[in-house]
Amino acid sequence: MNRMKKSKKILSLILIAALMITGINIKTVKTYAKDTNKKAITAYRKLLSKEKHKWREDYSSAPNVNKTKNYKFACIDLNGDGIKELVVENPEACWADGSVKIFRYVKGKVKKVLLCHGFEWYKKSKIILVNDAHTGAYWGTYYKIKNNGKIVKKAEYSGTDDKSYKKQAKHKESFYGMTVYYTSYKINGKETSYKKYKAALKKMLKAKKYTKIQLYKNTEDNRDLYL
Repeated sequence: MNRMKKSKKILSLILIAALMITGINIKTVKTYAKDTNKKAITAYRKLLSKEKHKWREDYSSAPNVNKTKNYKFACIDLNGDGIKELVVENPEACWADGSVKIFRYVKGKVKKVLLCHGFEWYKKSKIILVNDAHTGAYWGTYYKIKNNGKIVKKAEYSGTDDKSYKKQAKHKESFYGMTVYYTSYKINGKETSYKKYKAALKKMLKAKKYTKIQLYKNTEDNRDLYL
């Protein structure tokens, strides 16, 4: 009987210690995120305050694409880890340049996470959708941004308006008067049926509609207000 009481007492002490350690860890993570977020905002301000930013590392075909005064921005925590990302829209960028960038603060530097033509953000699931169409091809990818600035593909689809793919299509839809034959649906990199894809996507996104992100013109006043 005494042995049982002693065992229960030891287990209780272990449980209390575990809860205390967990509490300390949560507090440490929150403090780290808060401190890192301050550093991130300072770094984003520095980037936006520069007269010029090299929009493309390889090339750029638009004359005013590097002038930051033309940019619009939003500072928002896209992946829900307490550290905000910087979203920048460049109205001067041509289609080949890509007009939207997502930046993240990683190891003391501002890192480009993604370059695209726009995206949809699902706030509840912290997932972003990048979709596009070009010369008869249609595609979209749902991404999750990791803490290290890398992106993970959670779901993706692709199709074409080429009628020769009609028999291969898993699903078809009308898009601006064109019939698009979707031939590929993937969840976490694995090919699946349209029905299973839709069910998995619904569960993953946790919402039917995306959250619109408000962008602000890159001025000193707006940087003070919205960074």
